[in-house]
Amino acid sequence: MRKILLIILIFTYSCVHKTGNESLEKLNKKFISLNLKNNPISVALICSKKFKENIVYLNYGSIKKEQEIMPDENSIYEIGSLTKLYLAALTIQQVEKGNISLEDSIAKYLSNIPSDWQDIKIKNLLNMTSGIPSHFGSANLYSIENFHSYMLNPYQYFDKNVIMQTILKQKALFKSGIAWDYSNTNYLLVGIILEKITGKKLDILFKQNISEKLNLRNTYFVNHLIREEIPKNKIDTLVEGFPSIENYLAKKNANTFSLSVVWGSGNLISSTKDVHIFITSFFNKEGKLFNQKNTYELFKNYFFEIASYNLSNYFNSSKYSFGVSSITNEITGMTDYLHSGGIPGYNSLFSITPSANVSYCLLTGSLNSEEFTNLVKGIHDFINHECF
Repeated sequence: MRKILLIILIFTYSCVHKTGNESLEKLNKKFISLNLKNNPISVALICSKKFKENIVYLNYGSIKKEQEIMPDENSIYEIGSLTKLYLAALTIQQVEKGNISLEDSIAKYLSNIPSDWQDIKIKNLLNMTSGIPSHFGSANLYSIENFHSYMLNPYQYFDKNVIMQTILKQKALFKSGIAWDYSNTNYLLVGIILEKITGKKLDILFKQNISEKLNLRNTYFVNHLIREEIPKNKIDTLVEGFPSIENYLAKKNANTFSLSVVWGSGNLISSTKDVHIFITSFFNKEGKLFNQKNTYELFKNYFFEIASYNLSNYFNSSKYSFGVSSITNEITGMTDYLHSGGIPGYNSLFSITPSANVSYCLLTGSLNSEEFTNLVKGIHDFINHECF
């Protein structure tokens, strides 16, 4: 679920000719030289300095392994840990309504928690300073045995309440608030708490408070199997993703796997168009997500300096808050907000610089870490040198 946060950009051959931009032509040649085997890649970008369009959509490869069907801005990918910012938004909405406080102890909402969890607050779950170990990720799925069970049978359903009971047996890694460790369990607990305080299932809460509010047409909160939970007319827009690292899963189409194991922390599916709408709304004072114009500023008060206290050592960043990391851009001197997502078969990333109105989201399928790294080496500088 965790990938090094990277600022990268990808452009397709068709879109290069559409824009007629020389810098894109050069970048396109570099991109083609990377030989990414026709794997699906989609980008939504705002770079007003270079493009007159309010938003540019760029696509590459094919959404089906055996067919030549280029993705577009409505093609649906698994977005992995980008899900966390959506859960943060739902939480902030409940703070606005007075239904929850970020300073509340989780003991107020969760029963039978271990004694060393009593001081953990809602804010600690959101900014990864709770000390609660992750149930899924580079660690294990309650146990090594069960993790291998998932790898052998990724279609099985993992009940969040069963996961919860197993988590409650775990000791915290550190006292809350003094260190940082990336844990998917934090957001599973956020989801459980949101359901408890609202009396609604999280998928319904998401639909009513995010999807319908922003008119997102390609975004779904999946509890188990994608193909059983989305409209039938959307199935053909699903992007196939084939895991590149997990030996057990390498030849299997990941969009048929269960997303129950990452419930709350990585189970959203979406398109570049929808992800970009959500991101820009979250960071826009005039956005539709929140009632108060300054609510989006709330998360800034809860950034944790992770550089010296990063037990996970996964994020190349200095601060982490509610589903978002921040870093001072060495080229522009501005603050970039970003997050990446990695789930079997897919990688994703968003980055936004609100002060310059520059933003993009990237969704990919079937890339391995070397290919992802090569993209960074080849295209990393484009936004910094072309969009500011």
